[in-house]
Amino acid sequence: MNARSALHCSAMNKPVTRHQRLSSRDDQSSRLQRQSPVNRAHWHEFQAALATLVSLARSFSSGQQRQRIEVCNSVIDGQMVSSQRGAALITVLLAITLLTVVVVEFAYSAKVNYHLAYNTWRTLQATSLARSGVNFAMLTLKRDRQQSAIDALGEDWARVLPPMPIGDGVVMVRAIDEQGKVNLNALRTTNGTIKAPWRDVTERLLQLRGLDSGLLDPLLDWLDSDDFPESRGAERPYYLGLTPAISPRNGPLLTSGELGRIAGFTPAVRTRLDEVITVLPDHDTRVNVNTAPAEVLLALFPEVEQEALQQFIDSRVENPARGTSDARKRLGLALRAEGLRLISVRSEFFAIHARATVEPIHQALAVIVHRQAAAVTPISWQLTTPLALNPEERP
Repeated sequence: MNARSALHCSAMNKPVTRHQRLSSRDDQSSRLQRQSPVNRAHWHEFQAALATLVSLARSFSSGQQRQRIEVCNSVIDGQMVSSQRGAALITVLLAITLLTVVVVEFAYSAKVNYHLAYNTWRTLQATSLARSGVNFAMLTLKRDRQQSAIDALGEDWARVLPPMPIGDGVVMVRAIDEQGKVNLNALRTTNGTIKAPWRDVTERLLQLRGLDSGLLDPLLDWLDSDDFPESRGAERPYYLGLTPAISPRNGPLLTSGELGRIAGFTPAVRTRLDEVITVLPDHDTRVNVNTAPAEVLLALFPEVEQEALQQFIDSRVENPARGTSDARKRLGLALRAEGLRLISVRSEFFAIHARATVEPIHQALAVIVHRQAAAVTPISWQLTTPLALNPEERP
């Protein structure tokens, strides 16, 4: 064995260190890359993708959108281009979805605003039409005052006019004699004391309507000027103990709706009294026998015969009473019947009910007017629920 062979054998037998193993592996990898073109291509693609990811991370962190687009455009790998196209598609879909939501919301809001504006316009038309009906009825009442010395149910003002088409709507009007009812303010004098004749009439009227006559006591306590309750009444301590507390007026009623504040006058009670009681600003009004319901006449004249009363009611439309004396004779009353001081054949206060329809809006007005020789003056205006003005006409 020569020296070269001995050296080779010695090298073969010498232990291999870790550094030598790594160097040998790198050498093998280098030789593999040199030997395989495919592996070299994959290696370059990996390095390019890694560089791209690093660049993208830097662009995202710095917020430089243009640099990100340039880096993405520099990627020529097929998969990267495909992912860009997918991201662009998703972005477009999201934009279209957002735009659709915005358009739908705008269209809905525009539709709601249109309907609100349309209904407001129609409501204004219906209200104006109802007011026109009220003005027409006031003109009719004024003409009647100039042409007639009495007021009766057979006159023009008392008739329910047929529906009158005006413009885009229809209006119905009716006038009602409020002095055909018992005026609750007539119970009270100007100085706050209670009138005995009207107290008796009101008590009988409550009984005729099937109500407890004890309701009269809290009504009188509300009207009188003192704080001493009637036997079944209610004064200031009672009302202050309510929740919420209220203060009794101790004066004349302002509207019929104020009855709801008086103890015992529930909605059911007020409904039963609507046709026979009223609230007027005058303390000295009298009941018009030509327009009063049968129960009001019975409350005024409890002694009247039922047959005589029915004959008078049946005939008064075509042949109304011309005065107190005429009414007394036809009702068969005594010359000094107490109720005669409380009646009349002429009225000053009327309620005008107008109902206007401008599709799809229905509007109703209730107006109390005071008719004098020179003019007809509105006292109160109130929007009400549209109701039929006679049994045959339904909204």
